Amino acid sequence: MKLISKLNARVAKDLLFITATAGAFLIVSTNIDALENFKYLQILQKKHLKIDIVILFLSFAFSIFSWRRWRELIAEVRTRKMLEKDLRKSEEKYKFLTENMDDIVWTLDRNFQTNYVSPSVRKVLGFTPEERKLQTLDEMVTPESLERIRATYIEEIEHSNEISADLGRSVKIEIAYYHKDGSIVWMENSVKAIRDPADEIIGFYGVSRDITVRKQAEELLLKERDKLKGVLAEIKTLSGLLPICSFCKKIRDDNGCWNQVESYIHKNSGAEFSHGVCPECAKKYYPDCSLDGE
Repeated sequence: MKLISKLNARVAKDLLFITATAGAFLIVSTNIDALENFKYLQILQKKHLKIDIVILFLSFAFSIFSWRRWRELIAEVRTRKMLEKDLRKSEEKYKFLTENMDDIVWTLDRNFQTNYVSPSVRKVLGFTPEERKLQTLDEMVTPESLERIRATYIEEIEHSNEISADLGRSVKIEIAYYHKDGSIVWMENSVKAIRDPADEIIGFYGVSRDITVRKQAEELLLKERDKLKGVLAEIKTLSGLLPICSFCKKIRDDNGCWNQVESYIHKNSGAEFSHGVCPECAKKYYPDCSLDGE
C-alpha cells in the first residue's frame, strides 16, 4: 500500500509537472509577455509549493490569456466569414453579369493577343473564351477592320508622345468581326490602353457591343440615298426666262434654234406628251363634230 501510495504521489507529481509545463507553453504561445510567468512557475515547482496553489495559478493565468486569445480568434473568424460572404456575393454578381450580358469584355496584350474575354463572346460570335484566346487578330476581324485597328493604334502611340496627352482617354472604333458560322458581326468597341508605371502601352482593355442591325440599316439608307441621287441626276428641270414666239409659240433654245413647245420641254425635262383637242379648238376647227358624241 505504501508502495502504491508512493507511486501515486510520483505520478501525481509528474502529471503536475507536465500540466504545468504545457500550461506555461500555452501561456507563452498566447502572449509573449507570459514568458516571465513560465519562469516564475519553474521557481515555484523547484520550491515544492503546494499543488493546489500551482494549479490555481495555472488556471488563473491560462484562463486570462486563453479568454483574450479566444475573443481575438472569434473576432478573426467572424471578420473572415464576413469577407468570404462578401467575396462570394461579388463573385456571383460578376459571374451573372459576364454570363448574361450581351456586351463582350476583353483584354489584349500589346501584340493583340487575347488575355481575357467574357463568356458572352459565345453568344455574340459563337466562339468559346478558350477558342478566342487561341486566335490571332487577323483571324478575328476583316482585312479592312484590321487596317483600321492598326491606324488607330499608331494614332494612339503618337497621341501618347504629345505633351498634353490624355493618357486615360478611351477610343471608340467600329470593327467587323467574323462569326464562327462565317457571317460578319459589326461591333462598336470602347477601348482604353493599359500602361505600365512609365506610361508605356502594354495592352488594351475594352467593351464590345453588337451594332450589326444598326450598320445594316445605315447601309440600306446609304443605298437608298445613292439611288435617289441617281434618279435626281436623271431629272432635268426648266428654270429661268424662256424666249417664246407670241404667234407660233415656239421656244428658242441656247443655240438660237426655235423648237416646238413639246420638243423643247421633252428635250430639257424628259416629259412625254399626248395630244388632244380642247373644246375651243374643236369648235373652231371641227365645227361639225361634237365632243359630246351628239
